[in-house]
Amino acid sequence: MLSCECDYDFTWDFFNETERTCRKACKCSECWRVINPGERYTYACGKGDGNFDVFRTCSHCTAATEYIKAVAACWCYYLGGRWNNDEDFEGEPTAVRRLVMMARRKWARQRGPRKGELYPIPWVPKLEAKP
Repeated sequence: MLSCECDYDFTWDFFNETERTCRKACKCSECWRVINPGERYTYACGKGDGNFDVFRTCSHCTAATEYIKAVAACWCYYLGGRWNNDEDFEGEPTAVRRLVMMARRKWARQRGPRKGELYPIPWVPKLEAKP
């Protein structure tokens, strides 16, 4: 069995996370694409190290995160920097690296007749709870 050793040394004084529907355009804190009105996103806020932070994460990044956490041996990330470190994804399956590539491209197609169109929200498998 593989062990996970995260070296992020950060604790929250308080933290809250909810799912919301966007009323006015805002940017995803992870991929930096514009979340348009009517889209669902995850709103997280908290205070840690004396700073109050707010994060808005689009449905694409949230679904990709759930998928990667389900299939990866260990994936430690910090809010606002999920897709930054290439070393986090070395040795992971092609599907994981593909999701990271799409996130870095703001989930938009880069060429072809559908250029600029968003990819569909990634599929997340339903996992059985382990006893």
